[in-house]
Amino acid sequence: MRMHDAVRLKAPLRELKDPVLVVGFAVRQRAGRLAHVALTYLADAWQAEPVAEIDPDDFLDFTVRRPEQRRLGDKVTIEWPKTQIFAARPPGSSRDFLLLGGFEPNFRWPTFISAIMEYMQAAGVRTIVSLRSFPGSVPHTRPAPVNLTASDVELEVQFGIQAERAKYEGPADIAAVLGAAGQSFGCETVELSVIQPYYVPRSATSAATLSLIRVLDHAFGITTPTESLQAAVADEAREIEESFANQEEVHAMVRELEQTYDEGLEQLDFLSPGLNDAGPLPSGEELIEDIERLFREKGTPGG
Repeated sequence: MRMHDAVRLKAPLRELKDPVLVVGFAVRQRAGRLAHVALTYLADAWQAEPVAEIDPDDFLDFTVRRPEQRRLGDKVTIEWPKTQIFAARPPGSSRDFLLLGGFEPNFRWPTFISAIMEYMQAAGVRTIVSLRSFPGSVPHTRPAPVNLTASDVELEVQFGIQAERAKYEGPADIAAVLGAAGQSFGCETVELSVIQPYYVPRSATSAATLSLIRVLDHAFGITTPTESLQAAVADEAREIEESFANQEEVHAMVRELEQTYDEGLEQLDFLSPGLNDAGPLPSGEELIEDIERLFREKGTPGG
């Protein structure tokens, strides 16, 4: 099968066992980089190997996604933003995984999707899992909740999350466009949206990353190493508490969020193993409303 001109192979396309594509793009919205942060963690933890890149020239606005300057002694090098594909067989998995990540493209989305789909078809991908993150009314003292939208009810059982009926209509991100393209080719699709507390610093991503990884581990029987991530979660929690130490109004707000969280839906056991007081999730419909509001406020994708 001839590969799209935009795809640069970094390794020969080999036979994969029932491969799953996990997608994590950095998008221009609040909490929009978390999906790519989580994907990068997975690539490192699974010792994934780079197998392909998408040529950025036709798809990225370099005045928005600027290259980075590096120095090695007196020599200056430039690192250009990339869309990369990695391959891995995670610990405990019977299936191969492809990890697709980078910046959401600024231009020529149909061509970009066509390039991705040609590679996915050649690799034999039949399952696409898209990662997302949004800010919402959830407390930092509880496991970050994860919402699911799936193309098949059997996927809800596999992931252990009851899907909310999708009602949203409006601007779409690149992951949604890729999922729709995948469905048109007969792929099963899952969208995982993790909710981050709206009041925490943008750099505090570990708890949300940990929740996404635990959902993936549960769904595919994987045992991803998370020791360093759990340590980062504890460190970030301490930093958040210290930043609010003398702000009683913030503590009162967090207590209200905890009460709402604990009165919601039952929490997934695998998000907080060993914690008996993790508490239930907030209403799925409430979280979906938060997500839909953010998309509408954002206006147009990639902007």
